[in-house]
Amino acid sequence: MEHTAVIFIEKCTPNTLIEFKDIISHSIIKNLENWSLEFRTYRSIFKDKKNPNNNSLLYSINLTQFNKTILIKDGEIILNTVNFNDIPKELLFNGCNNGSSMSIDKLITNKLSNMWSNRQSIRGENGESFVCNNKLIVRIINLFSLTGFKGMLIEIENYDKKMETQEFNNHVDKICEFLNDIKVKDYKINKDRTDEDEFLCDLGQQYVSVLE
Repeated sequence: MEHTAVIFIEKCTPNTLIEFKDIISHSIIKNLENWSLEFRTYRSIFKDKKNPNNNSLLYSINLTQFNKTILIKDGEIILNTVNFNDIPKELLFNGCNNGSSMSIDKLITNKLSNMWSNRQSIRGENGESFVCNNKLIVRIINLFSLTGFKGMLIEIENYDKKMETQEFNNHVDKICEFLNDIKVKDYKINKDRTDEDEFLCDLGQQYVSVLE
């Protein structure tokens, strides 16, 4: 079973990432590939006539480590890929797809700008990933918005796929203890699970919870 959690620290500096990496260094078994993240929030331009105060939001989370974009709107979750090899062949054969791999964000910006406006954009590049104690995959990254440094994000995934929920939660608690050790006590954390079978659905909701 897949387990994930996301922690976001807004009140920190770019060097907090280095401090956190140092304190978990004793548990790092190996380094994994670098990763990038882009989190966008779009607001519907059309007003809900029945409820004028309800501004519908669309969230787009692009995660390079999974080569997926997670779309979330009104609790509905869609997983989108930009990998040509992941496009079902029947869509190519029947003309539903021309083989292009335009990202959903480019599609919204270039083709659907009369329907959705970009409300927020947060980005992180060259994040680091580690296997810790053969139990967890810990990914860390500094995030930036148009106004500058936004904060540090930690993504946690179970490396041991036989791990039970309680054991995973205990490991996440240990990560939080490490944060306390470097004087980081103000952060947002989410490790909730949804009813979906796909763990990326959980991860997408966790990102929205801590970044929105």
